[in-house]
Amino acid sequence: RLGCGRSRKALLQLGQQVRLVSTDLAKTSVQTQPVALPGPDPKEYTRKGFLQSLFGTGNPSRITVVPSEELPGVVIPSSFTPAVQTPPTQITTLPNGFRIASEDTWGPSASMGLYVSSGSIYETPDNTGITHLMEYMAFKGTMHRTHFRVVQEITSIGANTIAAASRDQIAYNIECVKVHIPHALEILCDTVFQPELNKWETEDSLMK
Repeated sequence: RLGCGRSRKALLQLGQQVRLVSTDLAKTSVQTQPVALPGPDPKEYTRKGFLQSLFGTGNPSRITVVPSEELPGVVIPSSFTPAVQTPPTQITTLPNGFRIASEDTWGPSASMGLYVSSGSIYETPDNTGITHLMEYMAFKGTMHRTHFRVVQEITSIGANTIAAASRDQIAYNIECVKVHIPHALEILCDTVFQPELNKWETEDSLMK
């Protein structure tokens, strides 16, 4: 509270001087403009999409470069030229009569298979359909592995198995990356040469 009218008059004059100074500072203040960063013009290779042009929202992001031209800023690597001749097939016969056919391919994956001379042509009236049953019983439980363990090991190495029966042979195949060839080959031999053929697995295959 002011004690006298003289002090009140002095404060009013001081406040008026402060307002004048603030007005002068506002008039002489410098307004900065945003600086545009250098870069390619997006209008040269982009346009608005259908929804963006319809509603007028969003930033242009669709590339309109002709498919026969290179994309801006994209470096195309040199193409891989495969061998002119296909790799030869090598046939190796073991002392027990087992024949192995092998080819050296340049891909990262490998395919291995066991082909048994046993098909529907060898069936008799007493065992008709046994070839089809053996096809469904492939890659089941073995003397050393349960069916669950076989599936778990195949999945752990990212392998793929398939069995196919024809008129004169049954094929057991497994595919995997080349670094897992020893493990995949061991699983293939175990499931083909030492199957357990459990009763419940056989009955389930008969229903198919």
